[in-house]
Amino acid sequence: MAKIKFNLVELQGKIGNLVFVNSKTYGTHVRLPRGTHTKATINNILKQNAANAATVTQTARCLHQAFKKLCGPFKQKDLWQVMLSRMFKAEVMTIPYLIACLNGLEMNAAYPLQQLTTIPLFTTTFKRRQLMVVLQTAATVQFTDSLHADSYFMELTAIWLNKDGNRQETASQATEWIPLNGDAFSFELLYTPPTWASSYLLLLKMQAGKGGNTIEQFKATGMRVVATGAC
Repeated sequence: MAKIKFNLVELQGKIGNLVFVNSKTYGTHVRLPRGTHTKATINNILKQNAANAATVTQTARCLHQAFKKLCGPFKQKDLWQVMLSRMFKAEVMTIPYLIACLNGLEMNAAYPLQQLTTIPLFTTTFKRRQLMVVLQTAATVQFTDSLHADSYFMELTAIWLNKDGNRQETASQATEWIPLNGDAFSFELLYTPPTWASSYLLLLKMQAGKGGNTIEQFKATGMRVVATGAC
């Protein structure tokens, strides 16, 4: 039977808006003219993700500055990363939801407040533009024997945030020295928020002492976020 041979014509050059190429390296192919590109469009999801990331990092940065000032060297080195990990899990990317993700956050996970005592019970209410906090302490407070502590004090700091999460202010109140063998008790604290504040975060510090003096050791300290809310 006779065989039919087809001689294919190799195209090379430009036809319309297409360039035909016969390359030893890449073989025969078709491409657009050099310098041709299509502008990438950013879809709504990517835009929203970028906006969410900006909100999270801005709020975290604002709070982290407050934590650095309040905790000093006691703050764990990777606290920033821990904060971001929590905040990016918020169901809604608004300031109240973002800071709610930090409730229970220890300032130093190696020396947690909950290792020293049962976390005190809190009730918070607003009355005449003042935040009233009632704190009920636990009967048992346990510091390591090597500290030889005989007392402790509690300090509660309110961190106020504005609605954009880029402004903060702090206000702290502390108890007197409390004997370790003392009974459980409750006390009431009043805080007046700035006019621009829309949310707050409460940071509790417990500090061991001896003879009315602070014991300057990490294991004598505990700091933890114990409450958040809206003004």
